[in-house]
Amino acid sequence: MRISAYRFLTAMVLAVIFASAGCGDDDSAPTAPAGKSFLRVGYLSPDAGRVDILLDGEILVPDVIYTGFSAIFELGSGTLSLRITPADQNENIIAEIELTFATGRSYEAVVTGLIGDGTVAVTVLDDDLVPDADNATVRFVHASPGTPNVDITLPDGSVL
Repeated sequence: MRISAYRFLTAMVLAVIFASAGCGDDDSAPTAPAGKSFLRVGYLSPDAGRVDILLDGEILVPDVIYTGFSAIFELGSGTLSLRITPADQNENIIAEIELTFATGRSYEAVVTGLIGDGTVAVTVLDDDLVPDADNATVRFVHASPGTPNVDITLPDGSVL
């Protein structure tokens, strides 16, 4: 089955975005100090318009556009509510999830699906902040609604 160039490009861009959070020898990459956790939020619902991202009722990131990702936020530990609402309409909830943050961990919350068919959801991914010194950490996420499953292949034809 053929995949449109736009959808393929979106999937590949997302792979690079997710990979950038925890690979390489970048000294500026977050490390997990005692008592801290980290959160980054990605917004990948193409039909929801601009949204605000709230954490425990406070706007964490305002006016996020489709394919937008937040900065990495440093948090403590505990359970907090992550809510996605239309921009400037914080009483209309698009998606909501309770997140439990553990110290020394990093998380990515990714909003996917379509409002039009009721499939909007928040998926939480646990990131590895300390990749192996000889390898990079790469995560591929297929978040294109209505697109069939895809294979990701290496230049030698190996399927990941």
